[in-house]
Amino acid sequence: MEQEPSRSLGPESGGQASSETSGSESYDEWCRRFAAERLKVLYYLGLIANPVFIGADVLLYRSHLQELLLIRAVLEAGLLIGFVALRQQLSVLRLQLLLVFWVVFPNICVVHMTMVLGGFTSSYYNGLNLIFLAAAVIVPVSWTSHLAAQAATMTYYYSANFAFGSSSPAALNAAIENSFFLVWTCVALLFSVAMYERLQRAEFQARLSERHAREQLETSHRKLLELDRLKTEFFANISHELRTPLTLSLGAYKTLLKLSPSPECRELIQSGLRNTARLLFLINELLDLAKFESGRAELKKRCIDLAAIVRGIAANFDSGARRRIHSRGMEQPVAIAADPLQMKKVLYNLLSNAFKFSDPEEGQVWMRLRANEDRIELEIEDNGIGIPHNQLERIFDRFTQVEGSATRRYEGTGIGLALVKEIVDLHGGRIAVESKLGQGSTFTITLPRGGASLADLVAVEDEEVPLLSLVHETREKRDRAMVPSPASTGRLPLVLVTEDNADMRAPAPGSDPHGCHDAPDERV
Repeated sequence: MEQEPSRSLGPESGGQASSETSGSESYDEWCRRFAAERLKVLYYLGLIANPVFIGADVLLYRSHLQELLLIRAVLEAGLLIGFVALRQQLSVLRLQLLLVFWVVFPNICVVHMTMVLGGFTSSYYNGLNLIFLAAAVIVPVSWTSHLAAQAATMTYYYSANFAFGSSSPAALNAAIENSFFLVWTCVALLFSVAMYERLQRAEFQARLSERHAREQLETSHRKLLELDRLKTEFFANISHELRTPLTLSLGAYKTLLKLSPSPECRELIQSGLRNTARLLFLINELLDLAKFESGRAELKKRCIDLAAIVRGIAANFDSGARRRIHSRGMEQPVAIAADPLQMKKVLYNLLSNAFKFSDPEEGQVWMRLRANEDRIELEIEDNGIGIPHNQLERIFDRFTQVEGSATRRYEGTGIGLALVKEIVDLHGGRIAVESKLGQGSTFTITLPRGGASLADLVAVEDEEVPLLSLVHETREKRDRAMVPSPASTGRLPLVLVTEDNADMRAPAPGSDPHGCHDAPDERV
């Protein structure tokens, strides 16, 4: 336990002091330790100050030096006995008795000195005030002990001097005069000790409550960390268990496509292939995010041509008859030390995000790549719906999507941009976003080149491109399905299917596809 009252909170315990009684017990224990330490200082002071005052006796009261030295010898012996008693483990009551003893015994000796030097008229009575003051300042606890010591001292001072001293008018006047100083000194010191005790008790209780609150916060924090760890492990385990059968299903669909199925079966197989690929892609993103959260994510950096990777990913989004992606700065190779697979994920998520929140027919994306000696800067700008200003700070948070109607109109998991930021941060770069509502957004990625040079470029395998292409094909099909179909001219029954997935809105096998019409989003 700390000895300073402003830092001490009592003894450590396994439980939390939730009641006033428990807190009071801790405070009493603190008072015991505090009083024991301060009493040692007080006794040290008395043992040192008593011989020092012999010098004043020699200078001022040489004629009574023998009597004064005898009294001081008795005083020194008494203080030494009290100091030895302090070396033991004492209870609060015994400590209070030692405090009273330190005040009363030296004051009795001072009273005898006043009797030797003239009784009430002796200025040595100031020694009483000095002892009162030293005790109250150095050991400001237990005002009742101070009161008892002061009362005993005052009683002995007046009774001894009245009994054995002079009763002349001058002595009586001095007694009355001295009483004013003695009494008011005692009153002031008692108020000081009482207020100090009250303040320290309140501060102790406040610090005790603060410590308990901090312990509760630390416990809650540990529980949250454990829950977060369990969540990450759950994501990793369940994602792994789901990825295995999905990978097998993906292979089965690809095999079926090679068997030259009928057009109707081919469409069904392609639908299954697209959606299986999309689900596998989302699970892979969950696995990646779990690795980042657990700190197990590792980069396989190589010297790659970032411009070639950007062109390759952009080609999957710009395969239609109309050009939708406009690039600049991609003509020459741009060497950078990075993980090619992670870079593809960054580019795919940003482009996918740009087209998802843009008009299916009018959406355009501008990509600009700039490089200098030590870093590169890639900008991806779209003309989509934009991001509200109050959402910009949390756009990269995990599982976060833009609030409002956008969350009802556009599908998504809130993983993509969070994963992008994790990957960019792991590469030692940064990502920023600027957006105007209704005009579009601009994402800017800044990455260090890592000392890469064109002479060290290595070829990049396209292991993820087929899967990304299938996922993009699913979204393209969904976006095209949002465009209104021509109205039917026949008197056929209409079927309303409210579903944001294009494959789910497709006519069921065996049904008449001509009797089903797609309605654009928010136009039903």
